[in-house]
Amino acid sequence: MRAIISDLQRAVFQVADERLVAVANIVRVDNKKCRKPTFLCLAVTTDQPIAVRLYFVRNEKEGCYKKKRQFTLRDVKTVDGINPRKLTPEFDLVVDDRLFRFCASTTEEKDSFIKQLYKFANKYLPIQKPDFVNIPIPVETPHIAVVAEHVDGDTDEGLVDYQ
Repeated sequence: MRAIISDLQRAVFQVADERLVAVANIVRVDNKKCRKPTFLCLAVTTDQPIAVRLYFVRNEKEGCYKKKRQFTLRDVKTVDGINPRKLTPEFDLVVDDRLFRFCASTTEEKDSFIKQLYKFANKYLPIQKPDFVNIPIPVETPHIAVVAEHVDGDTDEGLVDYQ
């Protein structure tokens, strides 16, 4: 997946002065046509003012990617994780009053994409945030390690040296 992300960044987003933030390898569930490899990409512009966009990027030929559709983050109305208690790769997006049903390649890929989407929605959309339904709210918790040290022997010697 790392190779695909770097290829996408170099071939599609670097040209447009954008930085690729998150990628999900998806298949549309409601699509009746041929299922080509498609990537749902979250990208941020590198210039001011910052714009966050969602892209559908399709692999046309070997190593040739093409942006098929684009939406701003403000267009996303609802993100539905289908079932919060069961790990499933399926999720729904409502963009501009249109429902998209997706199936990611793995549940971890789906969760990391939704986590980044949630993070950027909170950062850049103070008022019109999308609704995150059936998704455990991702919370960044700092990892703190406390090391307890046991000292054998007489502690008074250490106090004398200390003062």
